[in-house]
Amino acid sequence: MSMDKMSKVKKIVQGVERLPALPGVVNQVLELTSDPDFPTPELVAVVSLDAGVTANVLRRANSAYFGLGRKAATLDQALMRIGVENLVNITLNSGVMPLFNQSLAGYQADPAQLWRHCLACALVARRLAQLKNCPAPGEVYTAALLHDVGKLILSLHLVEEMARIADLVVAKNWPPADAEREILGVDHAILGGLAARRWNLNESIQGGIFFHHQPQKASPNRLYANLVCLANYLVIQCGMGCGFDERGVSLPTTVFFDLALTPPLLDQMQAEAQKILVKAEPLFSLVES
Repeated sequence: MSMDKMSKVKKIVQGVERLPALPGVVNQVLELTSDPDFPTPELVAVVSLDAGVTANVLRRANSAYFGLGRKAATLDQALMRIGVENLVNITLNSGVMPLFNQSLAGYQADPAQLWRHCLACALVARRLAQLKNCPAPGEVYTAALLHDVGKLILSLHLVEEMARIADLVVAKNWPPADAEREILGVDHAILGGLAARRWNLNESIQGGIFFHHQPQKASPNRLYANLVCLANYLVIQCGMGCGFDERGVSLPTTVFFDLALTPPLLDQMQAEAQKILVKAEPLFSLVES
């Protein structure tokens, strides 16, 4: 790598330090739920300390996504309506979403588009984790929810190199992440992994983010990387990418071997992902409201 490119990489990586910290409620929920036997009343108590997150949890719990019925007015009622797993996930969503409220000019996208993509990936990744008997589907959900946070850092630098990136992605059909590394010396997955490390997320979640475009390089976090990679691929095929036209991106061969995928099984998972995203439309519709 040339000195100029090394200098550019150093400047880009410094952007990780400028990302805001995760909200306290997110850190507390992640710490609490790292123990599979965590007490549910303590979860409710933690979430209730953040009035803004509590309000968002109630709004989403009362959305059409969870069906009709008596509206929840308290977190305890929301818990009865949506269950513990959904309460955890909605809390993470509500706490993390403000981080995505930034310009994405370099990706020719808006913040709502990136958030919808990440939320879609999280929902699909959680289902894939369940299908593969992953012991901690909630951690896979978190990795997928944050897998593209590096785009918030890289976007500005892509604006400066728009023509060169576009030539590789559009004219030469390069995968966007490969084009980022070629032109800038670093890609959004690496930056997202560094952000996860700064936030003290566990190594499995970090690995799922670091290697979601190159899961074959992940060790010992390969399962999370494979699941996030597959979820990202399926969501893009459903038309919910973010930025450059990514629909031509292929699934790494190693994912087929590692997850014992066959073409018919992949087709089934694609159909499953589509159903998940259709059902989740009420959640997506709340993004800008």
